[in-house]
Amino acid sequence: MDLDAHLAISHTYAIYARAIDEKRFAEWYDLFTDDARYWIPLTRGQPDGDHHTSLMYEDKLDRK
Repeated sequence: MDLDAHLAISHTYAIYARAIDEKRFAEWYDLFTDDARYWIPLTRGQPDGDHHTSLMYEDKLDRK
């Protein structure tokens, strides 16, 4: 990954984290794309959330 891509990703995560920290949930929600998934695997090394039980596996519609 080149430096420009790394900086762009870091900047995006900073905006995302700040919105959560400041409880600006509508703004945070708007950062999700329609194909985004919020996934917390149940076990280490879990290959996906589609075919395995997860702690959380939600799409944008579930988050509102």
